[in-house]
Amino acid sequence: MKKILLIFLALSMFALGSVNAQNRKIAGRVTSADDGLPLPGVSIKITGSKTGVQTDADGSYTLNLAAG
Repeated sequence: MKKILLIFLALSMFALGSVNAQNRKIAGRVTSADDGLPLPGVSIKITGSKTGVQTDADGSYTLNLAAG
């Protein structure tokens, strides 16, 4: 029983370590609330970090973030 528990614990720690190493991708599109047209040049920033981007001509943006 202890051997099975130890194996399960080791596999769980390995799985958690590999999940934390993954990056996250956040993408979206900024549009006007009035007419629904895309808004180019809008700054998008993650609160509490220095990570940010600006929307392109179509109002689209993509942020690549480290997990956590």
